[in-house]
Amino acid sequence: MNKRLARFPFALIPAILTAEPPSGAPSITSDRIHFEVNTISLGKASTALRAESLIVSPDGKHVGYVAGEVASPLFPDPAPPWLPLTMMMAAPKATVSVVVDGARGPAFPGVGIPVFSPDGQRVAYTARTKGLLGTYGERVVVDGVQGRKAYAAVGHPVFSPDGRHVAFRARDVDEQWPEPGPFRKLVTDGSEKKVDGQIGTDPIFSPDSQRVAYIAWQREKLASVVNGSVVTLVPAKSFGDPTFSPDGQRLAFKIQRVRQFLVIIDGKEGPLYDHIGPLGFSPDGRLAYAASRGPASYTVVEGSPVEEHPGYKQVGDPVFSPDGKRVAYWAYDGKAEVVIADGIPGRSYDEVGRLAFGPDGRHLAFEARTGTTWRLVVDGVQGPEYVPVRGFPLERDWRQLYRNGWRFQQPDLLTYVGVRDGEIVRSEAHIQ
Repeated sequence: MNKRLARFPFALIPAILTAEPPSGAPSITSDRIHFEVNTISLGKASTALRAESLIVSPDGKHVGYVAGEVASPLFPDPAPPWLPLTMMMAAPKATVSVVVDGARGPAFPGVGIPVFSPDGQRVAYTARTKGLLGTYGERVVVDGVQGRKAYAAVGHPVFSPDGRHVAFRARDVDEQWPEPGPFRKLVTDGSEKKVDGQIGTDPIFSPDSQRVAYIAWQREKLASVVNGSVVTLVPAKSFGDPTFSPDGQRLAFKIQRVRQFLVIIDGKEGPLYDHIGPLGFSPDGRLAYAASRGPASYTVVEGSPVEEHPGYKQVGDPVFSPDGKRVAYWAYDGKAEVVIADGIPGRSYDEVGRLAFGPDGRHLAFEARTGTTWRLVVDGVQGPEYVPVRGFPLERDWRQLYRNGWRFQQPDLLTYVGVRDGEIVRSEAHIQ
């Protein structure tokens, strides 16, 4: 891969930033923080790149995206089941591929957003294929190899933490007519298993990669299922994705009853709230989430008193340092957003991005916007202005953030990958 090193700061002016942390910010080793910023080209991007599909491997070393042309809007892709067979056969071919590190994979009528394995060495995605008599089906492609069987529909493929296994939910063709039916099959490493009920979520693996869990409707109730066995069966109106604790011994998921939400963990019901954000666990296994009830917002961390935030309309997901000793989250008062780290609020911004603790827990970083100006902020110190490169928007923390963003690769190194002027680039912020 051609990597051309250009010593740029975000504003394309060579610089090292030195600034005083704001009053009240968490103390760090030095009372001054220095940023040295480089930008590295990772090569030309395809002119047909779909910016919403850009992904970066967890180690920051590999980049993938979807490129190509979609079928004519007169012939929808994927084709709905009511579309006449002759029209499906006459539909123009689409040429959509997944590109990883500049290498373009096989073309399909359509593909889903790819996903990297945790070690960044493998890639999986869904592909829409055209079979006999012009009918369409969906397969999962892993490491460039198509799955043996085409389904009417498949869910998002999921890698196990050790990267050795891939699982997804599927719907057979005979369950597609006269209208799409539920997902009733779990496919793991190509092996099918028909399940009892309707699979409502993509599967997840336990941290040791030995168990697979999902949420399903069974007998008009909601079930959490682990390795095919029902763990909890509760009445509910809707549900959220399940999540394992770091040791894999606990499973939590949220449900809705009437108009309120609660969390089920270890088979026990938590308190009712009007809204509950995504669930997470601290490194030492404490369940944590943001919630609201009426005008009040809360930070809920298992084993600690529920923290109420009367001055804020919303608070974001609690984010823990790797050692579990520090916690941070964003808060919104109706006019501006702040980051609260270790109980201390920082500067106000128009918008803050995802929060990231360094691997040793010393530094907390996030991107922030004031007006049209974006800056990287580390331990309360603002970096130079830069033009952010945006990727696929997704709902997180009750608002839209983005898949690509700043992340720690080392205790003193942050990276940000995106597309700029037809090139895929990686910005690097060295903390001194």
